[in-house]
Order: sequence, then structure tokens, then C-alpha cells
Amino acid sequence: MASVADSFTSGTGVTSLVGSITATGGLCTSATNNSFVIGQYQGTTLGADQFAEMSIVTLDATTSRRWGVATRMGTAGQNYQLFLDASGGGSWQLSKYVSFTETTVSGAQAITISLPMRIRLESIGSTHRVVINGVPMGAYTDTDVTTGQYVGIYGLNPNSAVAGDDFYGGDVFPMPPPQPGVSAVMRAATI
Repeated sequence: MASVADSFTSGTGVTSLVGSITATGGLCTSATNNSFVIGQYQGTTLGADQFAEMSIVTLDATTSRRWGVATRMGTAGQNYQLFLDASGGGSWQLSKYVSFTETTVSGAQAITISLPMRIRLESIGSTHRVVINGVPMGAYTDTDVTTGQYVGIYGLNPNSAVAGDDFYGGDVFPMPPPQPGVSAVMRAATI
């Protein structure tokens, strides 16, 4: 099972694809203000079933400034992303890029922003599960992006007031089926 972790204390292992993602003071920020920013961890190749998570430690509520994580990266212009947005009272959203066009999967979902907040996106088969601060927020079905070997960081209109910490991502394997207990095995043997 492959995984990647980044605490942003000595640079960052993320490769910026658009814009510039930097590590400053142990936090991941954007060096490109008010634009689109996306980067992927190319040093670790993952299977198609994967997760990405990161703590969002600061957000700027003056305008829509998205900051979050991405899964199924690898083909230019195709991936899923989960982000927080502090504007308009606060929300989270799961969206996707297909052929460089962004569309929503979940729609904006209202949430009280109380930083820091840990966000996690799991993409397993056609199911994309959103977890915030350890609480499942929803599972969504979408089949548009079925492959991608990297996870990464996503931002739209970020500035230096938007930051994340402790990125972690990797392969997700399905849980094995439950094993019958000794008593079930004994019962089956005597029948």
C-alpha cells in the first residue's frame, strides 16, 4: 500500500501543475494569489482507489477562496477535489474536472468553519466519500474520472491568508470480509 505524507516543514514534495504551491513556516500556501492552483505528489504512484486529506488551518472569508485536496490526478484536466470555502457563511464542496471543465458533484454544502478543520476525500470505484473532522459528510456516485495515479492539493483564488498542513494520501484497499468466529466454524462442522 503506497502513501505520501507532507508536513511542509522542509519544503514540499508537491509538483505544482498550475500556479505555485509553497511551504512557508510549516504550512502549505499559494504563492500565486487570486488564480487557480493545483499540484500533485508525483513521487508516489497510487492505484485508482485512493484518498487525500489535509488540515485547513487558515481561510480568507473576504471572497471565495477555495483550499483543499484532490484525488485521481494524472491525466491533465481530470480529477476530483474537495475544498472548504469560508465566504458566504462557510461551505464545503466536492467537484471534478473533466477535460479542463469544472462541475460540481455535491453542490455547495453549508458548514460552520471552525479552524483548523481536517478534510478527507476517498475515491473508491465510482463512490467519492467526504469526511470532515472525522465525521462522514456524504458519499457521492460519479464515474467520469475512473483512473489517476496521484493525489494532490487544489486551490481557487487562494492568497497568503489561505493555508493547509499535514497532507496525507494513499491507496485505499477494501476491507476484507468478516471472518467467521470459532463458534460459527464449529457449528458448521457439526451440521
